[in-house]
Amino acid sequence: MLNILLTDNIFSGAHGSFRIFFDEIECALKSLGHEVFRANNVADAVSICKKYAPDFSAGIGKYNYMIDGKLLCELYGKPHYQWIIDNPLKMPRLSAEQFTPIFIDREFLEMYEPPPRNFLFLPLGIKLAENKPAENNRLRGIVFSGQVKDLARLRDKIRRHRQSMLIERFLNFMENHLNLSFIVQYKKFLAENALASAEEFFRLTNSYLRSFKRVFVLKRIQSCPLILAGDIAEESLLKKPNVVCIGEVPYAELPALFLRYTHVLHISPNFSACVHDRILRGLNAGCRIITEENLLLRQTFGDVLTYFDYNDFDEKTITESYAGNIGATNKILSQFAWTRILTAVIEDYQRRVGTREN
Repeated sequence: MLNILLTDNIFSGAHGSFRIFFDEIECALKSLGHEVFRANNVADAVSICKKYAPDFSAGIGKYNYMIDGKLLCELYGKPHYQWIIDNPLKMPRLSAEQFTPIFIDREFLEMYEPPPRNFLFLPLGIKLAENKPAENNRLRGIVFSGQVKDLARLRDKIRRHRQSMLIERFLNFMENHLNLSFIVQYKKFLAENALASAEEFFRLTNSYLRSFKRVFVLKRIQSCPLILAGDIAEESLLKKPNVVCIGEVPYAELPALFLRYTHVLHISPNFSACVHDRILRGLNAGCRIITEENLLLRQTFGDVLTYFDYNDFDEKTITESYAGNIGATNKILSQFAWTRILTAVIEDYQRRVGTREN
């Protein structure tokens, strides 16, 4: 049995998703026979470390557990695992002997220069559902859960930026090549143009392109009912006759929403080598998943998912074609159970400790 410290992130991100992640992780670790402690702040973590001497710690998002500029895990000499669930340019890129980032997207590593000393590629897991309603008990409709910003307002902000010409040039290229990886093209563009202000360039282009892709797809779905669950600021979407906008939905309530409808739409937030938890939660609810393709998804799910192409988008194809089956879906989903994901983390810890002792 191991003593494991979970360092909660008080940021509620994605409408309470962090709380769900931590609750599911705690439950899975306990089912594996481990002792789990949770800290809400640095003081809690220090108290737990002194009293229980955790073998390692784990967290999600930004790592906020620092004392006088030093990582808590380094001060105590204990490994820490941190899921990096957003683009690394939006958070500190920490590199230390005891700190192991867990990338949900394989391309996130490209944003670390130099690369971290230790790292893993693992998705966020899920708690597997036991019962799912039959297909004929669902309403025909496509659920999209996510934010869509106002494109005109974003573009106006870009035009007023001192690097507007370069940003516009990059975005014009990406708008015509939506199937390409944002991170790969971003790095290539920065290198070709010797840009110094990389973070600001990233923030503006990433924000705009994410919403542009979502508007692009949602506008092309004309006949099937669209249920938009999120902060939708793009007025052109709200005027569509097939759209029902229900506003922001807490993360904990998304599975119940998914259970009501036949399809879940995933439009990636510029992640091109990732199994997003939206896909897993939708499959877990028994929905048909519509998503843009990436190499990792095709390798992992095969024809269980329905893929669309930005260059040749066809609403009829994505809503009517479905090659998956329940048996295959359940077998694949079992790979993403929290118990399996966390076992991989524990095995990495045991390997590191064994290596250190040898």
